[in-house]
Amino acid sequence: PHRRIGRFGYRHHRRYRSKCEENLRIAYGDELTGDQIDDIVRRYFEHVVMMFLELLRLPSMDHEELAEVSTIRGLEHYEDAIAQGNGVVILAGHLGNWEVGALHMLQE
Repeated sequence: PHRRIGRFGYRHHRRYRSKCEENLRIAYGDELTGDQIDDIVRRYFEHVVMMFLELLRLPSMDHEELAEVSTIRGLEHYEDAIAQGNGVVILAGHLGNWEVGALHMLQE
């Protein structure tokens, strides 16, 4: 369903679609074709809807469901630091719902 809703948003939110296209042209210049830009922007709209739907589901997701949609790497470093009484700074790429990853980590 997120793809259909995302495509609907892509077609009907021209202002946001145009802004995304403009930003990609600024960032990539002539490296991307119009079709490539169009594909990225369409997938972006689908991704935003998917993230929103995940957030709605978040309160009811169990450990297995969270593990399916997020990956935690390096947890042993966190555990070692805490065991030694040290503080920890966690860095995460913002490539999706970091909120899902945070909840998944809390359940580990």
